[in-house]
Amino acid sequence: MTKVPPTRTTYPDPIRSEDPPVAPGSSEMTVALPAADLDGDRLSTLDQVWGLVRHWSRQALDGAQQKTSHPKSVYAAKPPSFAEYRAYVRSRAWLPEGYERGWLVWVPLTYYVTVGAAGVLLGLGTAWLFSRVLHFNIAVLVTTAIATLWLVFD
Repeated sequence: MTKVPPTRTTYPDPIRSEDPPVAPGSSEMTVALPAADLDGDRLSTLDQVWGLVRHWSRQALDGAQQKTSHPKSVYAAKPPSFAEYRAYVRSRAWLPEGYERGWLVWVPLTYYVTVGAAGVLLGLGTAWLFSRVLHFNIAVLVTTAIATLWLVFD
């Protein structure tokens, strides 16, 4: 029989505690409580509303950070490379089982090789252009040089 170490059920007072700080990731948890004024003064309605707004905004920010930082999240998805896109189109994973001919194949396939491919290339090109300042500066210099040559020799 394996002996389970006892868990701490009471939390020490973070201000008056003589216990050493708890290491991150351990099973013991210390909750730092905010300082409180115990004189009996009540918060005004405006202070209560402001506290509620801060609390809700902090919750919303934490939720948004969790959603966007999760690797499987829709918001954190890395776009496929063009090779991955072409492999997906060739695999015909977008077809229902049993369909190999007819309009159900050719209508989406026409989209994938025309509009879809152009959109993926445009999106990847835009991401490449704006991901680094050097890429953007080179694109501006090349565009300026071409426009100047065109205007001079036209």
